[in-house]
Formats: sequence, structure tokens, C-alpha cells
Amino acid sequence: ARPQEAFGWWEENETEALEVTPLVENFTKNYVNQLHWCSELTTAYLASSCDTSVSDGYVAAVSGQGAASQTLTGDTRLVVWQDISLLGDNDRLSLTGVAYDLGYRYDAACANAALQRGYVYWTRRAADNTCWFLTDHAPAYAVDNIGYSSGPVSPQMWLLTLDTRPLLQGEYYVLCIDLDGYQTVSSMAESLLSVYVSPVQDVSTTTVWKGLDQNISLECSNCTTSTKLTLSLKCDGSLVVGEIVGQQSLVVNLQEAGENNMWFALVDAKTLAEGKHYRVCLEMDETAPMGDTGFRIYVSPVYYVTPSVGNQQFQEIEIACPSALCSRSTEIRLAPLHESCGNGNMDKVETTWVTIEGELETQDLKPSRLRGGLDASILTAGRGRGAYFIVVDTRNLEVDQSYRVCLDIDGIAGEEFQPGDAGYVVVKPDTTAPLVFGNGSFNASAINGSEGARRLEESLEDDPIPASWESQEFRVADAE
Repeated sequence: ARPQEAFGWWEENETEALEVTPLVENFTKNYVNQLHWCSELTTAYLASSCDTSVSDGYVAAVSGQGAASQTLTGDTRLVVWQDISLLGDNDRLSLTGVAYDLGYRYDAACANAALQRGYVYWTRRAADNTCWFLTDHAPAYAVDNIGYSSGPVSPQMWLLTLDTRPLLQGEYYVLCIDLDGYQTVSSMAESLLSVYVSPVQDVSTTTVWKGLDQNISLECSNCTTSTKLTLSLKCDGSLVVGEIVGQQSLVVNLQEAGENNMWFALVDAKTLAEGKHYRVCLEMDETAPMGDTGFRIYVSPVYYVTPSVGNQQFQEIEIACPSALCSRSTEIRLAPLHESCGNGNMDKVETTWVTIEGELETQDLKPSRLRGGLDASILTAGRGRGAYFIVVDTRNLEVDQSYRVCLDIDGIAGEEFQPGDAGYVVVKPDTTAPLVFGNGSFNASAINGSEGARRLEESLEDDPIPASWESQEFRVADAE
């Protein structure tokens, strides 16, 4: 349950026996108590409706109506990353007003304090028993540091593994749960939570730009030309269907891509907000509900990145970000292609800057802040300040390997924007001379293609490049 949904349930179902006080500051504690009611006896399943007559915890699968019940599995152990600090080099995150406290002699006490205060991660320094309480962007600043320990806030979490083949794709099913399983004190009951069975196996598009006809490519075995798609902050039907500035794109129909089960949609993303993540919402047909496919797409404000780098300790990489959102607080990180830039953490499930395999790989690929930009007097020209660069140690990059460009608009101290995929890759070829910043290399016809030049030109249609850019030796390549 997302916290606001669970809290609404407690507020409506308050009883003296539960000792629940419907106050926001007490919510976290109540939420953890609710999780502790489950046990390794608890069984659950998904169904169109719950069979409340069942008291022994077992329900068989019914095609189209429900999956067979299974027992929950859980892990009560505290997750601790030894000799890892989430404060960055020289504890720099601790200098940005991050909350901390003293007197925590054990990791478990530090983790519990972070949980009670509503934080997601923690770091403890054993030398003086200092505990820092951190938000969900903290893994971006993970570094090796002896004497420190870190980890996620992890109350008892449970995993339910189901055979969902009997369920219909594109439909919602409620979560049914029997707290004591095969014991007969309690019966199956509806949890007031529902799960959407996504018909989409993959969405290859990770990034779009603020413009018309943005291509969304996906794999869907049961989709048709009647299937509709939209990018939205919510897929639960709470938003009126149609274009909503900053929140949702127009609904469009899928088109066949010419291959088995491959489809695409051309989305008008002109009104979506740069730097934000949006859910890929799908409606199988006119009779089916709109649902969350589980995939997220990032709206990138970046329109060019130097496509290749040399082998240098201080390698400069040019970044074109004409949006006023970018600043010298913006951070860029090069990530291996197998590593995710993050999905916006919209459901507070996946962390950012963490590999798909779940291992931190930030030791050699640390975030770098934007540098450069034009003088503040140019800001009156609107998007004239888009010329930036970053400095990266590329000596540890593997030769002939591509790295995706991850972007965090508000950087280390900001919480409004989550890291996302800027939509560009950087490669370290075998024989490439180091690129020098300011050499007129705004030539998007290289690896990133003339598409970069076209996007940059479109972004500046209403706001031409200021004359003062000439002195910076930048030029936009002809898209032809």
C-alpha cells in the first residue's frame, strides 16, 4: 500500500483495540505495526473477489477469476552495508542540512530512528555513534569508508509469489489475505488493495523529450490497434482522460511495429514537465480499465552530450541543457548500460543509482556537477544558458563500452527531482583523442545522431541562441 492509501484506511476504520491515532506523525509507527500482523503462516492470493468462507488459508486457482493462494515469505534481518557511507566524499552530504543525531551505538537503533522519523536510508559512524537520516536519493553518494555502516530502512517486508497465468491481462484483481493461514481463527478477507495484471512485457523507450510525436516502443502479446496508451502521473483513473499540463499526455492508439508483439505509440509530450518521470498507462480496449504497466519514462531536458571520451583524469564532456531547470547544482553520472538511472521512485520500491542486479557501483562512476553556463545577464534571453560541461575521470571506464548519461536536476540537496535517463550514451573508443571543451564540437551528427541537433533547434525555436554564444565557440550542426 502506498502510505496515503493505507492511512486513509486506518482513519476510516479506527478502533480502540488497534490503538490507532489518525495523525500523520503517528502514521509510520502504525504502518509498521500493521506489517507485523503478518507471519510466515499468512496466505494470500489475487482474485476478482475474495472467498470469505475460506478459513484454512487455501484457495485453488480459477481461470480468469483468481490465482491459487500461497504463503508469504519474509526476512526480518536488518540490511547493513558495512564500510559504506551514503554521505559522499568527505561527508559532503552532511554539509547540506541533512538531519542527524548522536548516541546510536548499534546499526539497528540508527535504522529504527530513521524509520520513526520518516526517512528511507541511514548512515552510522562508529567512532562517535553519529546517525544520519537520509532520503531516497542517498545511494547516489555511496562511497567506501571504513568505520561507517549504511542501509535502507527495512521493517518486516513480505514476498508473495504467485502463478498469475490464470489471470486476465489488462484487468485488476484484489489482494485477498488470511492472516493465520491454515489455522482457522481468521478467514480470507479483502485487503482493500488491488493489482493490475500488465499485458506489456517490455518498454524499450526510457526517455522522451518535450515535443510532438515522441516514439514509445513496447512489447505486448495481446495488444491491438484498439489499445490506448498515455503517459501520466497516475494510472488509477483519478485523472480525467485527456491532456493535463504537467500531469498527463493525450491518449493515443497503438500502432503495429511490423514485428511479432511489437508496437509503438506517437505521444504528444509537449505539455509534460521536463525532469519528471511518467507512468506508461495502458487500456487494452474500450471495455478494459486503464492500468499501470509498471514501466516509467523520463522527460529529458538535455539536448546534446559529447558522444565519445578519451582516457583522462579530468575529461570534459559537453552538455546542452537549454531548460532553465538546469543549473550548477545539476549532477550528471555515467552509468553502465546494465544499470538503471532510476524510475523516479514513484512507488517507493526501487532506489536510484542502484544497478538492476541490486549492487552499488558508484565507486568509480561518481556524480559530477554541471560547470560553465552563461552569465546571469543572459538569463533574460530565456534558454540561452544551456551550454554546460562536466569533468569526469574516464580512466576507469571500459574501452568500447557505452555508458548511459544519468541526470539529477537538483543534485545532492534537492528532493523535487529524481535522477533519470537523459537519453544519451557516451562511449570510450580505442583510439579517440580527448575532446576539448569549447572546440565547436556541438555536432550532434556523431554517435548521438542529427536527432540531437534537431531537438536543440526545436527547443530554441521561440528563443534563438544569444549572440554572446558566438564568443563561446559553440555552433549547432545542420541536421541535414
